Amino acid sequence: PAATHKKEQSMSDESKSFSRLKELIEMVKHGTELNVSAQTGDLLPVVVAYNREHNELHMVQIAVEGSEQLARAIRTFLAEKDAASYALVIEGWATTFYEAAEAYDFEVSQMPADDRWEMIQILAVERDGVKQSYEAKIIRVGDERELGEWKEIHNYDGRFVITEW
Repeated sequence: PAATHKKEQSMSDESKSFSRLKELIEMVKHGTELNVSAQTGDLLPVVVAYNREHNELHMVQIAVEGSEQLARAIRTFLAEKDAASYALVIEGWATTFYEAAEAYDFEVSQMPADDRWEMIQILAVERDGVKQSYEAKIIRVGDERELGEWKEIHNYDGRFVITEW
């Protein structure tokens, strides 16, 4: 019984963690939809950090050159805010033509317009490693932009999946 209780407690904590992460994602999705429709230019990466102890949200736009500097800036921000979880919003280019992207040194923005599309990605991570990721295509109509449907990305892993800070 004691072991069973401990297991149930662990599952309950994981469930709470997942629920908080879903709430953070939904809030960030809504804010991103508003930002994309209000701005015609590219969005800067945005990090929203949640401090569980003080029940606080902290948000920052990060303007740095290169993904290594961005990852370092995110780690620093998360440590400063003693975050339990975070959501990262980034805008970029996507393609399904892997071999063609390789020919462009994976600079997808340099590929022909018909071979790529603009997208927003939201990555949400708990310090203990629980993570979720969503993406939406940016649709341009003249000077206006809007987001397509959000799609969950399963088993996402990459340089911005930061679980230690």
